[in-house]
Amino acid sequence: MKTLHFLPLAMACSAAMASEGSTPLPKKLIMTGWDSPDTAQLRRDIRWMEQSPFDGAVIYAHGLESDGSPFDARAAFNTGHWESACFSNAMADLKAARSDKLTDNFLIFGANPGNVDWFDDAGWREIREHCRLLARLAHEGGLRGLLFDPEPYTEPYKQFSYRNQVGRGGHSFEDYCRQARQRGHEVMEAIVAECPDAVLYAYFLFSECSHALGTGIDPQAGLSNGGYGLLPSFADGLLDRMPARITLIDGNEGAYRYNSDAAFDAAFVRIKNACQALVSPENRAKFRAQVQVSHGIYLDAYVNPPSSPWYIDGLGGPRVDRLEANVASALRAADQYVWVYGDSKLRHPQSPTLIPDWRRGSNILLDFGEQTGSVDVGRQPGAAGLWRWGGALRHEYRTEIPKFWLNRRLRPRAEDSGRCSRSGTWCFSAWHSLDRFE
Repeated sequence: MKTLHFLPLAMACSAAMASEGSTPLPKKLIMTGWDSPDTAQLRRDIRWMEQSPFDGAVIYAHGLESDGSPFDARAAFNTGHWESACFSNAMADLKAARSDKLTDNFLIFGANPGNVDWFDDAGWREIREHCRLLARLAHEGGLRGLLFDPEPYTEPYKQFSYRNQVGRGGHSFEDYCRQARQRGHEVMEAIVAECPDAVLYAYFLFSECSHALGTGIDPQAGLSNGGYGLLPSFADGLLDRMPARITLIDGNEGAYRYNSDAAFDAAFVRIKNACQALVSPENRAKFRAQVQVSHGIYLDAYVNPPSSPWYIDGLGGPRVDRLEANVASALRAADQYVWVYGDSKLRHPQSPTLIPDWRRGSNILLDFGEQTGSVDVGRQPGAAGLWRWGGALRHEYRTEIPKFWLNRRLRPRAEDSGRCSRSGTWCFSAWHSLDRFE
């Protein structure tokens, strides 16, 4: 009980410290998902994307081999050789897709396939070069920075799991931690060389390993058997070489299941305070000054059935109302950014070749309507109530609404005047349809 009483105080203290000598950061929403756009799609659809209430998107690049065959640059932890010329097309796309509205875009790269051992110097020279080239692409392409995805998607490889390291028979967990920290040095140096004021966003970092804290034992003991046991050491290495102009963001993907103010507030305090124990003492002042807390919102959890492990309960009301409330809670308990993610692969309504039947059951918007009564399916479908939360459910690659749904002129609700702080747009709680669909 005492912990709950202290949470508001800790939040207030953190806010007060942030305000001393600095201007509070504007809160921003970032769109992302399995079907985020690549640079070519961003270039093609940037003006349409600007209609959303988001401040930026996570995008990815395709590189081109010397024979013209494409490769996905999200898979950066491999031994392939990349050169600057590989990304000439992607660079041209980004330079043609500048936006005054979508100001906070991030180029994603990940720890996949993750088949390079931490002690493989030749392999890590290539990874370091991959990171440098992607940082250059982000910087010269006008992006806010990079987004790192540590999650493994390429079985049997798991870059941050000690149990999955091929050399664990000859090296202890502590040996691998030291080596992971060294590789963190190298990656940060490569990024800073090309993008000296980058924001390095991650879907998760320290937050994923907070389970090892508060056990009354050395956190290292709790990390050695975990799936991301080497991640704090890698992040510690990033901090070692991180200059003052770089910001590192822990995206706290674990927030997917949060369904209360208290859950987001507690996570903010845990990451800001307790997770300092996961970094070296010499890096804790830098951690406090340069590590931000973000939260992930998982759209599918608001339409999945109760049997799904990824399910958000409506708490006696429409689940879309919980989505609105949880986004508000996430923004309040974040330093600056909140990211909104979906797995349902819902497609852009202006790209017919990508659109399956928009009536299909995985259509998030239609599912929301069926569950909340905000969509009159019998009227093909009228859905003014759906816009009450805002455009976040109609953004790029997250919607299949027919085209005539898109051209709605929106205005703030009178009761929301003064509640919105996002420059140039109305915040999510204030979007409102001018008229009902015919």
